[in-house]
Amino acid sequence: MWSDTDPALSTILANVSLYWLRNTISTGLYHYRSSAGKRTTPDLTSPDLGDTPVGYSLFKKEIAPIPGKIAGQSVKLAWYRRHERGGHFAALEQPEVFWEDVWDFTQQVWA
Repeated sequence: MWSDTDPALSTILANVSLYWLRNTISTGLYHYRSSAGKRTTPDLTSPDLGDTPVGYSLFKKEIAPIPGKIAGQSVKLAWYRRHERGGHFAALEQPEVFWEDVWDFTQQVWA
C-alpha cells in the first residue's frame, strides 16, 4: 500500500491529466523506467549533487524507504525527518506536513 488513505478517483485523474495533457508524463516516469529491475531502493547517488545539501522526509508508507543513516552515506544529508503518516505521494496526501518539511529544510540550509 502506497498511502494511508486512498485519494478520491477525481483527485487521481486530475493529477494524471495534468501530466498527460502537458505532455510531461514521460519525464515524470523517467526515474521509474530507468531504475526498473536494477535495485530495490532508489539510487540517491548523483554526479550532479556534489556538495549540495539534501533534505529527506521519510513517510511511513513510502514504497521504497531508505533509512536516514543509509541516505546520508551517498549524499550530503543536511536535514532529515521521519513521519508516521503519509506515503509515496506525500505532497498529495499530507500537503501541510510536506510543505512544513520543505520550509524547515530551506530555513536550516539558508540560515
